[in-house]
Formats: sequence, C-alpha cells, structure tokens
Amino acid sequence: MWKDEYLDLMFSNDPKKLNSLEGITLKFFNIPQSLYKYRRIDEYSLANLTNDTAWFSRATGFNDPYDSSLTINNKEHNPIHKEGLENIAREFNVPLEEIESLNTKDTLEHILYNYTKLKHNPEILATTVEKYIEGTDKEFEKYVKNISDVFQEKVFASCFSEDPTSMLMWSHYADNHKGMVIEYNFNNLDLDNQKQIMTGLHPVYYTSELLNLDNYRDVQGKISVHTLAAINKSVEWEYEKEWRIIVHNETDEIGFNLPIIKPSSIILGARVEEIHKNRLSLEAKKKGIPLKQIKLDKSSYHLEVVEF
Repeated sequence: MWKDEYLDLMFSNDPKKLNSLEGITLKFFNIPQSLYKYRRIDEYSLANLTNDTAWFSRATGFNDPYDSSLTINNKEHNPIHKEGLENIAREFNVPLEEIESLNTKDTLEHILYNYTKLKHNPEILATTVEKYIEGTDKEFEKYVKNISDVFQEKVFASCFSEDPTSMLMWSHYADNHKGMVIEYNFNNLDLDNQKQIMTGLHPVYYTSELLNLDNYRDVQGKISVHTLAAINKSVEWEYEKEWRIIVHNETDEIGFNLPIIKPSSIILGARVEEIHKNRLSLEAKKKGIPLKQIKLDKSSYHLEVVEF
C-alpha cells in the first residue's frame, strides 16, 4: 500500500529509509481526486467558504483526547529520574551502573547479594531504591504527560476526508446532516504558491498503539515527530478516512485561518435548512462551482451525492 511506503520515506525510524523528496512525489501522485471537509453552517464556515480559507484547530480542541499525543517507555530519558539514581549511587558509594541495573523491583535482591559488605545496611539501600522507583513512577507519568501536552499545544490541523457520504461524519461534524461538505481538488495545487499545503498535507495512519518516542531516537532532528504524532490515530477512527494539513505554530490562540485552494463544489446535507440552501446557492454561483446535495437512499442505509 502506498501509504505505508510514504510513512517509511517521510517518518521511518531507520535513517537509511528516509527520503522526503521521494515521499512528497509519491504523495503527489496518490492524492485522491477530491478531499472533503465536513462543516456545520455558521458565520465561521461561511467566511471560510467565501474567502477560500480553512480553519486550523489546535490538537487539544479535537474530539479525540489522544489526538497528536505520544508516549515514552524508557525512564532513562527522564532527567529527573536519572539525577535521582545518581544521587543514590553517591550516597551509598555504589557504581551508577549497578543502581541502574536494579531499576525494577524484581531485581532489588541482586544488591543484597553483591553488596553485603557495604558499610551501609544493604537492606536500607534496596529499600531506598525501591521507594525511589515507586516515587518516580508517578513523576515519570507526569514527565510523559508534559511532553505529550507540549506536542498537542504546538500542532494545528485542518481535517479532510476521502468520503463525502459517511453517515457518522455527517452526524458528528456537519450538524446532524443540516450542515455542508466542501469539496477540494488538491490535484490542482499550484506548487509554487501553495507549497505549504502540499508539504503539510498527509494521510492519517490508524494504529492500535500510541506513538512511542523511544523508537525515534536515531532520527531525532531528521523527521518531524510533531507531524508524525498528528497523523497517528486509533483504529477506532478509521472510518473517517482522514487527511490533514499540519501546521506547527507557537501561538496561544485556539486556532487560526489560512488560505487554501478554491473549493470545487459545495454539498448540502440532507436536512439543510432553506435559508442556508439559498445562501449557499448564491455562493456557488458566485464562485462558479457546482452545488450538490446528499440524497437518502429509499431502500438501504446509504447516502448519495446528487446535483442540486
């Protein structure tokens, strides 16, 4: 599958596999003909439509609490944990390597055997390390959460789908079928003037595991781990068939608008209100693009896009 190849070229944890130029080229030739943005109809979505802009929301504002988050398994990467072990090693005059080897409760008895001749009671040392481990477990959880929070705070995304007829997405993101879907043709990108869109646009990968930062130490600085975290989602969201334009920003705002390509059509929800139907009909004429609508199939649970 080309998406797996793309992931390796852009975000592999093996430096030898990385080739961003090949990855972008591969993506360019595999972007779907159309991608779709589900929206409720309000002053904000209408302004985006009129101005050819898209709203980029902070990851913390999405409906998935795991969005753009990650984990770390190796406590050695926690500077607080490392410093504490060094202090214990100095206090008991024991090599740091030995203390680190005891960094799980089931190996603490090892120290009783190897250091029975210490001037300090070996049981005291074992207890000290054990209590330290218990304490740093909580500190480590905070450490991992802080890193994950930083990632979520810096990542902004505008989300699209390959599917304009998802019953669930019309319900969740388009005001219970009273909203709209805006269709975009990303194959018509002007690569000179819209480079940010092309480089920031990625397919989402669905997985059962959180992104583990430990696995990417060898490619630190060579890939955007922020972006990788933002395009990894739980398999429970796979029905969304999502693509995202990812932007990293230090702003304190909850989000912002950025220019995007002109829509190729507007699709009205099956329950769209008459006032919105008239407003969007005028907007479609002004832009010279088709106006379409979702039709409910009479014999099955199926949505169909028809000309308005």
